[in-house]
Amino acid sequence: MHFPETDLWDRFRQGERAAYAEIYFTHYEALLNYGRRFTLDLALIEDAIQDLFVELWQYHATLSATTSIRFYLLRALRNQLSQRLVPPSASTGAEPFEVEYSFEQRWIELQEEEEKWRVLQGAINQLTPRQREVLYLRFFNDLDYPEVAAVMGLSYQATRNQVYLALKALREHLPAHWRPLMLLVLGI
Repeated sequence: MHFPETDLWDRFRQGERAAYAEIYFTHYEALLNYGRRFTLDLALIEDAIQDLFVELWQYHATLSATTSIRFYLLRALRNQLSQRLVPPSASTGAEPFEVEYSFEQRWIELQEEEEKWRVLQGAINQLTPRQREVLYLRFFNDLDYPEVAAVMGLSYQATRNQVYLALKALREHLPAHWRPLMLLVLGI
C-alpha cells in the first residue's frame, strides 16, 4: 500500500526538487525543536539541519525507502548533532536531552515560526508577479525553461532572465541561514 508520504519520499529520491522543498518546509520546525532538546545553540542546530538536507540532496538517488519521513529526518538530525556536540559522559553513557513543555516556551517558538514566515512572505511579495510566476512554474512545478517559456509566452532567454532576477532578489531579502537551502532547493 502506498501512502502520500511514501510517494513524496519516492519523488524526492527520484530528484524532484519540489518534493525536496516540501519535505524541508514541512519538517524544518520539528527538526529545530528536536535539536533544541540537545543544545540551546541555535546556530549549531541550524547548521546541522542545513548539512542534513545538503547530504540528503547529494545522496537522494541512493537513499532507502521510508514509511515515515519525520522518523528518518529526526534520526538523521540526531546523528548530525551527536557528531557536533561534546561526547557524552563516559560514566553515564547518556546524551544530553532536555524536555521542556512550558506554555511560554511553545509561545516563543510559535512567535519565531510566524516571524520566519513573515520574512519569507515579505521576500516573495517583493518580487514582481512575473518573477513569482516563473519561480512557481520552474521550481515548484518542476517545468524546464522551454516549458515555462511556453506557458508564460516568453522567450527562452527572457524566462532565464526572470528566474535570475527573482533569485537575486530573494537572496537579498532572505535571512542568511535560508540562502544556502534556497539555492540548493532551486538547483543553483
